[in-house]
Amino acid sequence: MAGSRADVSELVADVDRRLQLTYATLIVARCRFRRCPSAAQGRAYQIVEAQLDELLDLRLALTCPRGSPVGSSR
Repeated sequence: MAGSRADVSELVADVDRRLQLTYATLIVARCRFRRCPSAAQGRAYQIVEAQLDELLDLRLALTCPRGSPVGSSR
């Protein structure tokens, strides 16, 4: 059981690192869109935003116990 907790902790740490990088990328995409609003820049922003949402969902799934009311809205 302790081994699986360590594995989950490593996964959460990896997801956290990916969240940081993706959020930084989102900030860049947002700035580019504000500077030069175009369909391509808007789409790039949407893609990064979707990636961030997926990572947040993954982190929630890794850290919330099953049956928790937090993740049950979807």
